[in-house]
Amino acid sequence: MDHISARVTGKEFAFRVVLALLCAVIFLLIAYPLYFIVIASFSDSTLVSTGKVLFFPKNISFFGYQEIFKDMRIWTGYRNTVFYTLFGTLVNMLFTLPAAYVLSRREFRARRIIMFFFVVTMFFNGGLIPTYLLMKDLQLTNTIWVFILPFSVNVFYLIIARTFFETSLPKELHEAAVMDGCSHFTFFFKVALPLSKAMVSVIALYYLVGHWNDFFTALIYIRDTKLQPLQ
Repeated sequence: MDHISARVTGKEFAFRVVLALLCAVIFLLIAYPLYFIVIASFSDSTLVSTGKVLFFPKNISFFGYQEIFKDMRIWTGYRNTVFYTLFGTLVNMLFTLPAAYVLSRREFRARRIIMFFFVVTMFFNGGLIPTYLLMKDLQLTNTIWVFILPFSVNVFYLIIARTFFETSLPKELHEAAVMDGCSHFTFFFKVALPLSKAMVSVIALYYLVGHWNDFFTALIYIRDTKLQPLQ
């Protein structure tokens, strides 16, 4: 038995070693391009273009950084991007989470019809030109609100949140809360949200990254350089 146990342990150890090496290789494949961008940014451009900079920077110079940070548009872009990201994510969560909770309640009879209209927007849209004309008629072009209001709810994230509320919150939990005099608002804020921290964090992160990487909105709807994000 000891011999069999040792053999199993040896196989498990070998598996862990192979798994660790595989994970290390995958990590290096992902991390090295990012690392190369950093060291290339303050290395001699000639050495970078000729392939002589691989693992360590050469002929270190911060001239490029000095020149680019002299342009005030960089700082304006950073300020705008941070604002659009934080405020936009806050608005997204204020719209998405209550809507998802309401649509998850089985006693809400109109939830299937409303959800149908939400899902339709995932497959059909008006196109770029009609959307631009709509934003123009709503006087959202060249304003900060064009980054916030038209993208208040992402239907895919709404479906994720609704499914989580529907499947992860037991029906008996709501019934017990109702017996204690708990309203839907109280149940949502004091029970549903605290039990959904993981889901809320993930959706907030997705929204945040989406706002941070958004450049197309500014490209189409913004002409004022003071409103341009970093991208």
